[in-house]
Amino acid sequence: MRLCCFPYRIGSGIKTKVIECMAWGIPVVTTSSGLEGFNERQKEGMLAADTPLKMSAKIIQLLENHDNICKQIINKNQKIIREEFSLAAQAEAYKEAISLGHENKNC
Repeated sequence: MRLCCFPYRIGSGIKTKVIECMAWGIPVVTTSSGLEGFNERQKEGMLAADTPLKMSAKIIQLLENHDNICKQIINKNQKIIREEFSLAAQAEAYKEAISLGHENKNC
């Protein structure tokens, strides 16, 4: 698969399908609704457009420059997945949340 297109019209929060594509090294084209829930660093690894014409232009851009643009996007996304979405990253975030909870306990 060369790319995935998610033309979300509405939505909130992180889209699991987008994260899966990022992890598999598949470039993503989506709408601004598809970017909701992602931080700025995560958004850098996706292309976004909100009209059919602009979205098709992004898709064509990726397909015509697949070797250059896609390799950059894939490398960036896989680094983000390792650092922010991997099991190890999530376990660390969970431990941090628990320790903050214990520090703020008013018992």
